[in-house]
Formats: sequence, structure tokens, C-alpha cells
Amino acid sequence: MEKKKLQLDKRDIYNYYTMIKLLGSGGYGCVINKSIKNKPYTSNYVGDITKKEFKNDEKKNKHISKIFANTEAYCEELIIITKILYKYHKMFNSIQLFNELSLPPKKCSSYLVLSNLEKYQEYEKKNLVLSKLKNFFKEKKNLETHDEKKETISECLIEKFDSDITNIKIHEIIYDYGGIQLDNIEINDYDFIKALIIMCKSLQTLHQLGFVHRDIKPQNILYNNDNYKLSLIDFGVCIPFNEVYTKKEKWWVDSGYFISPPEYNIIDKYNKYKNLDIIHSYYKNDDFYNKKKKEYDIFLNKYNNINNIEDIPEEIKKIAYKGDIYSLGITLLLLYNQNNIKITHENKELIMQKISNLINNMIITDPFDRYDLTDVVNDLFELEKLYISEIELNKYNDITCNEDIENITNTLSLLKIKGGGKIKSKKTKKTNKKLYKKPTKDILYKKFI
Repeated sequence: MEKKKLQLDKRDIYNYYTMIKLLGSGGYGCVINKSIKNKPYTSNYVGDITKKEFKNDEKKNKHISKIFANTEAYCEELIIITKILYKYHKMFNSIQLFNELSLPPKKCSSYLVLSNLEKYQEYEKKNLVLSKLKNFFKEKKNLETHDEKKETISECLIEKFDSDITNIKIHEIIYDYGGIQLDNIEINDYDFIKALIIMCKSLQTLHQLGFVHRDIKPQNILYNNDNYKLSLIDFGVCIPFNEVYTKKEKWWVDSGYFISPPEYNIIDKYNKYKNLDIIHSYYKNDDFYNKKKKEYDIFLNKYNNINNIEDIPEEIKKIAYKGDIYSLGITLLLLYNQNNIKITHENKELIMQKISNLINNMIITDPFDRYDLTDVVNDLFELEKLYISEIELNKYNDITCNEDIENITNTLSLLKIKGGGKIKSKKTKKTNKKLYKKPTKDILYKKFI
């Protein structure tokens, strides 16, 4: 009898490590650690991926899935991804440059969880849908976590459905696993700087194609230790830059999101420090806060006569992309302040001074004085040089055709990207979750019940 119980425990432990698990959540739904195995009612592979390649990656657990409970949010994300990838194809005949910035989707699917809800009373609906979701994701309460208070996938999704729908559907976008969120790891500074240079140059291409991301923060940047790459994710609120200051997007500009740039406060005269106040609640540096308040006053006073979003000056609209640079600067400020980036250079004081100068230029209140991405990349290149000796940096400067050809080709074949040490997981403070909470449209505030 005891032996049978032990075998059951082992099976349960195996199930725990192979089951679908919740990785994160947002106003749209949640992110899980693998794709859904249930049969969808509609499904499409995206881009160049074949069914065989997809299944091989699936077997190797290379996928994560973004699950949408809100059909409109799913549709909007598909539309913006389509617009972006079309532009890359049109300009470069390939989406390879987008791969340098982010993770293109591999497969999109939709599932019907429950239909004909109109037959049930309001008080019955929530429990019925919750039960169906638990079965759908094969959730077992005793295996989910040792922390009974931790949210499950079904609990995450149940509050995201519209209250007046009669058919419960969920939608899935499958991506390659891109790594670990930057606020959850420690990474050495040299590897980070090298990867950041590539990400910034790729972000610059996205801007040149006419798009702004609008949601750059530590949680939306992943680091993959296998290929030493940073990936910018979550394009759910990415839009063409000429739409930023429109009535349609006023809900975002008006939000008190901590990464929103100061220029978003031009039309909010009574709560102009709202974004700054949120940052200060976590980055408790009074000198920084007071300095920024003065900068806000000087900048926003120039636009005292602007009260409506459609009256935002054209010169501000044309540099809407600089909001991303501000957000990236705030992201770096938080990462270095929380010691997610480990300084390995022998002259730590010099490195921190240069990092501080870079960040300060990225978060200048007046967007016309703020760095653009060319400036950011130039500063990062100068930083990178500090980690490379003059001898190593100029090693092949004097190579000539008089050299042994075979030796030259052998040398060329050895020039591979070198990676640094392994990244370490880092426990995050609970206060981070409130800080990083993203604004949602009114439609996403509708609770299921």
C-alpha cells in the first residue's frame, strides 16, 4: 500500500514539472510556459515556419504562449504585428532585422472553451467558466504551487472576459522562448552593453519605419544566455508614431504610467507630476525627484495654452519616438539601481559615471534636448571600448596581403561572438508589480461578473 502511494507521488511530481504554468499576466490575459495542446477551431502558422519545424521546437520546449481572453486585444496585437512585419518585408524583403529586435510570432490559434452562456444565470456563469478553464489547462490545485495564494491560469483569465459575451473563447500567439525578464536576473555589464547596442540599433530601425513601442520596461526586455541576445517583447500598444497624439490614443497619453515621457503631461495641468511621482515611490532619490520637478515646470510652462490632445504642436508629434528613448532610460535607471547589472570592470566608479551620464541624457525632460538612439549607441560603443584592451582592439589593424593567406582565413573562421558568464536568477521585490502595471483601455475593465 505504501509502495503504491510512493509511485503516485512520483507521477504527481513529474506532472508538476511538465504541466502548463503561468509566467505572467496583463490586461489582455496571461503568458504561459508552453503552447496549448487542445484542438483549436482556427489556427495558422506565421512566416517561414513549417509544421515540422514547429513540432520539433515544441518537443524541445522552446515555446511560450501569450493567451488572450479579450478578442479585441488579440485582434489589435495581430494587426500591429502585421503592419510592422509588412513594413520590414517591404523595405528589406525579409523580417530578419525584426528578429534582431524581438521575437516574431510562430503560430496563432483560437479555442472555444464554452458556448451558449445565455442559458445560465449571472451567479452561475463565473463558477462554470472557471471550472471549464481549469479542465482546459489541466490545472490541479495541489500541484500548482506551494503558495496557495499564487494566481493560476484560470484565475488570471476569468476576470479578463467581457461580461456580456455568450461564447467563451481564448486566443493564443506562440513565440520562441526569448529568455528571462531583465528585472529577474543579474547579468554582467559587458555582455549587457554588447547586447544593448544591437537592441538599440534594431529599435532605431523600428522608429525609422514609423512605429513606437510605448511599453519599454524591465519586464518587456528578455535576455537569452544561449545567444547573448536582448529581445524587446509585448507590442500590444505599439502604434505608428503619427497616431500617438490622437483622440483614439488619449487614454494612453492620459494614463499615469511610470515610463510615459514628460511630454505626455502637456495637456494635464493639474496632475503633471503623475508619472514622476510613481517613479519616486520606488526610486527614492529626493535630489533626482526635485530636479525633475523643476525640469517639468520649465518644459510644460512652454505649452500653457495647450489643453486638448489635437492641439499638441506638430514639432512634438514628429518626435513621438523619443518617448521610447525616455522609457529605455528609466528602465536602465531601475536596472542599475536594483543591481540587476553587475559591474565587472576594475574601474567601477568610471563605468557608473558614464552610465549615469548616458541615462541622464536619455531621460532629459525636454524631448528636443533628449538623446536620440544614434547618441545612445555612440555612448554605448565608447563604454564597450573600456572593456577591451588597446592591443586586442587593434589586433588586426596592420594585417596585409603579405601575410600567409591560409593563416588569415583560419583567423577569420575563429572570429565568433564570445559570451560571458551564466546569468543568475534574481528575486524581485513585490513592489515591482505595482510599479510595472500597464494602463488598460476601458473595454478591458469589464469584468466577467
